[in-house]
Amino acid sequence: MRDKLDKVVREAIEVAPDDARVRVIVTIAPGARQGVLAKLRAHGVQVSHDFTIIPAMAAQLPAGLIRSLEKDKDIVAISYDDDVTSSGISSAVTGTAANSAYTLRATLGLDASIAAGATSTAMTAKGTSLSGRTPWFPGCIACSS
Repeated sequence: MRDKLDKVVREAIEVAPDDARVRVIVTIAPGARQGVLAKLRAHGVQVSHDFTIIPAMAAQLPAGLIRSLEKDKDIVAISYDDDVTSSGISSAVTGTAANSAYTLRATLGLDASIAAGATSTAMTAKGTSLSGRTPWFPGCIACSS
């Protein structure tokens, strides 16, 4: 069986009492969102963020509940929900990429628009064949155009 807990969560619950809370992101199996929400609410858990692009939600869960959810077929993964901050330099973006020589599609070698799942013999990325199929990634907004 695949380990559903990431290293930080695994280490946290190994020593924590059942009622100690851990900030986590719970990734849910397709079609299981409402059932998992009901399970969490039954344990008095308030979801702090219900993600819409990915099948996941964030909450502070008791260690004991995390241990039981690890065995739940509706749970794909439980990851630590750490604070995320930028460490890069930010600057204002100027100009427009649309209809210019520099676009993400051009950089990736995807100059022509193709519907997801359509076949194409001309589509390559940096000279590497994509086997005639447009790549598709679940939840990828950029892949839909």
